[in-house]
Amino acid sequence: MSGISISGTDAANYTFNATATTTADITAKPAAATFTANNKVYDGNATASFLTRTIASKVNGDGLDFSASSLSFASKNVSTGKTVTASGIALTGTDKDNYALSSTTAANTADITARALTLSATGVNKTYDGTTAATVTLSDNRVPGDVFTRGYTSATFANKNVATTKTVSVSGISISGTDAANYTFNITATTTADITARLLHVGATGTNKIYDGTTAAAVMLSDDRVSGDVVSTSYTAASFADKNVGTAKAVSVSGTSIAGTDAANYSLANTSAATTANITRRDLTVTATGMNKVYDGATVVTVTLTDNRVAGDVFTDSYTAASFADKNVGTGKAVSVSGILIAGTDAANYNLTNTTAATTANVTRRPITVTADAGQTKVYGNADPLSFTYHITSGSLALGDTFSGALSRAAGENVGVYAIGQGTVALSSNYTLTYVGANFSITKATLTITADSKSRQYSDPNPTFTATYTGFKNGDTPPLNDLTGSPSLTTTANSASNVGTYTITAALGTLASGNYSLAFVNGTLTVTQEDARDTYTGPTFAATASATSGTVTLTLRATIQDITAVTGDTAYDAFAGDIRTATVKFVNRDSANALLDLGTRSNFGFNVKFNQSGTNLQGHVNVIVRHGGRVYQIKSTSITSLGVQPLPCTNAPCTAQFVAKASVQDITNPLLPISVEGNATIQMNMHDQGEPGSSDTIGFTVYDKNNALMFSSNWTGATTAEQLLAGGNVVVH
Repeated sequence: MSGISISGTDAANYTFNATATTTADITAKPAAATFTANNKVYDGNATASFLTRTIASKVNGDGLDFSASSLSFASKNVSTGKTVTASGIALTGTDKDNYALSSTTAANTADITARALTLSATGVNKTYDGTTAATVTLSDNRVPGDVFTRGYTSATFANKNVATTKTVSVSGISISGTDAANYTFNITATTTADITARLLHVGATGTNKIYDGTTAAAVMLSDDRVSGDVVSTSYTAASFADKNVGTAKAVSVSGTSIAGTDAANYSLANTSAATTANITRRDLTVTATGMNKVYDGATVVTVTLTDNRVAGDVFTDSYTAASFADKNVGTGKAVSVSGILIAGTDAANYNLTNTTAATTANVTRRPITVTADAGQTKVYGNADPLSFTYHITSGSLALGDTFSGALSRAAGENVGVYAIGQGTVALSSNYTLTYVGANFSITKATLTITADSKSRQYSDPNPTFTATYTGFKNGDTPPLNDLTGSPSLTTTANSASNVGTYTITAALGTLASGNYSLAFVNGTLTVTQEDARDTYTGPTFAATASATSGTVTLTLRATIQDITAVTGDTAYDAFAGDIRTATVKFVNRDSANALLDLGTRSNFGFNVKFNQSGTNLQGHVNVIVRHGGRVYQIKSTSITSLGVQPLPCTNAPCTAQFVAKASVQDITNPLLPISVEGNATIQMNMHDQGEPGSSDTIGFTVYDKNNALMFSSNWTGATTAEQLLAGGNVVVH
């Protein structure tokens, strides 16, 4: 700092220095940025550009300017006096540091003017529809991304007819939408398009018809032409799939074509068509012709049927009944036919107008031949058959008809042949009857000669053999018949033959008969053991050698006598027996070892009863058993139970079972009986099969006092099985 000076009242009083040095600040000068913006044509964005830039406080000559990071309109849309805002303002230039920017933003206004928009039309080809109306699509040169829609009020061809590259005039073009106000545009345009031929679909409606045996059909055509157009349609053929009656039957149409003023505007879509129609039944009348017949006992008749069908059709006429007024023979008889119907391939195509008809026919007599049956016989002494039989050898009887009367034969009852005549056999006047005769034979009756069975004891002579005759007829009895002579009755047994059974052979001998055929049945000769009595004659007591000895030796002796030699024996035999080969067997009969085993021959007798209430048992049982050379007697002491089935028993078969207490004795020597068991139980089971008793069965079982088995008439291992009686009869009632 220099040129320092002072002045004032007291200045003179001082001296001072004319220079000095110190410090101070130079502050930046405030600066405010302003601008003007350029107007623009709408371009779809809000960006703006500076027209001018000004800093009012700029020292003249300083290098100073500014820039902005963003300069934009408030929106992209067209408008006048639109605010333009600059932001991010920064000073530039060589002197920028001497200034302090008062704001980094600034604002001004500018205009966005409308953009010229060109709208173009592209014609859309169409199918002929009878109008000049056209359709176009619009395009434009909008700013990419702008949103608005285009439209038009009218687009038309010069005329309605089919052609290519036809002029289309478009009017009433407009735009609308978010960005539409930013544009100016044209409201008309011109383009071209084609009108192509319209597919014409020809349909057919079938016409119903009455069956005529052909497939030919008639149809009416229709189409989908534009209303008012002048077009005619036709076809060359229409037919059903088959000739038969039916509803909604398929009809095929071919050769369809079009013609007329507007036909050129159409392309025929189909040269054939399909539809349906009905073929209804044709009335059919059936007539009948009667067939003559031979009488058959029925009114049924056969007729032949004819009708008025379409020539060549295949079906059959039938009927359920055709009948005369009655079954009898006659000429020109009325015939009524009913249940007429038709069936077959073409039957369904007809409506049968009648199910009945009338005609006439004849019924003639029925020939028949009957022949008496050959081989008709009877056995001598039998009655004639209730009727002699015959059979039809030619022709036949009508159903329900029968012969009347009966055949007859020549008289006679002896064995021989007798003619069979027609007798009174006859038929009605509807028949012509022929009779053929035959013979009737009487054959011999069978007369059976049965040798009577006999029995004798060993060494006795054979008894006189006799026979029984069965089968005499007509009251014949010897000698009042034509049987003569006597039979032969022989056997191979003699007095020396052993015990057993021998055949008594019955044979013709001198027998002869004209009315009998002789049959022979053999008998049986039974040779039984010779009755004899044995008497023990040896010692009955013996002494041991000492008081301490337990054994003794003694000789046992017995005497055997033929019954003829035993005075007063109840089994006395008039014929002397041969006992030279008899043997004696001595058996220890200590009662502790006297249990009986299965018997081989038993005799018995019993009579047991109770009252109707099943109480008050009464009766007795006596059984003789022969076994092992010994004879035992089982005799009841009291009856303990009795059961009968059914009760009461009035008719065989019946069953009974009774139980009794009994004593058992060895009576081989009846003069010296030996007691075996004094408190035994006997159970007897029996079946009464009715007279004569040959089928009756019986079985009995004996138990000792400890209920151990002593005897069984036929032990199976678990029980006693009943056996047929060898003789006698069981009666249960």
